[in-house]
Amino acid sequence: MRMKQNLPLLMLGMGSLLAGTILYFVFCPDVWFVQKISNFLNIKRNIYWTPDSRLFLFLRFYIFDFLWAFSLNVFLVIIIGNNAKSIVLSMMIASVVGAFMELMQLWGLASGTFDRGDILAECTGAIVSAIIIYFIWRRKRYEKE
Repeated sequence: MRMKQNLPLLMLGMGSLLAGTILYFVFCPDVWFVQKISNFLNIKRNIYWTPDSRLFLFLRFYIFDFLWAFSLNVFLVIIIGNNAKSIVLSMMIASVVGAFMELMQLWGLASGTFDRGDILAECTGAIVSAIIIYFIWRRKRYEKE
């Protein structure tokens, strides 16, 4: 596909990655790469939040996995192709990759803590992005006719 056709998808994928990065920086100041970025940018203090609500807990533990799978699915559609079959295939690949990464944590092959909620968030992110991509694709196809 041409770049102009992929521009909305590229913006969607980059936007979700940027949102995830910003949220990670705000909600997870104790994470290694956030500390490295803070040191590099000479930021002395991050925003610290106290876990006093379900929204905080959702953002702290699951939104990052959701956005990661969301953006992975968008980029896979750009690479594989933008048709109904490719959208379903990319959604399945993003979900399987997310689940496999969590299982690697369970088996001790990757750092982190295994959490079934992460798998659910990653699958949900892949499904939501597939739905959005489908409607973008359908709208473009309708406009051509």
